[in-house]
Amino acid sequence: MHCVAGVITIVQEGRFRFVSHDGRPLHFLLSASANVEPQDLPPLQRQDVPVRVLWDDAPGMIAGLAHDVTPLRTC
Repeated sequence: MHCVAGVITIVQEGRFRFVSHDGRPLHFLLSASANVEPQDLPPLQRQDVPVRVLWDDAPGMIAGLAHDVTPLRTC
C-alpha cells in the first residue's frame, strides 16, 4: 500500500484529483471499503484541508484505489 500527503483539488462522486505536497498530480477512486464516503470529500476539497491517502494500484485503471483518506492535523 502507498501513502501520500497533499490536498484534494477536484471531486466528482467517488473520484477525486489530488496534488501531493511535492506537486505530483494523482487521480483516485474511493474504495468501497474506504474510511470515508463520497459525500465526505467535497468539504475537504472546499476547505483545502491537507489529507493523507493510503492507496493501492488499481489494475486496468489510470487512478489509484484510495482505502483511507485522513485529514492531517496542523499545529
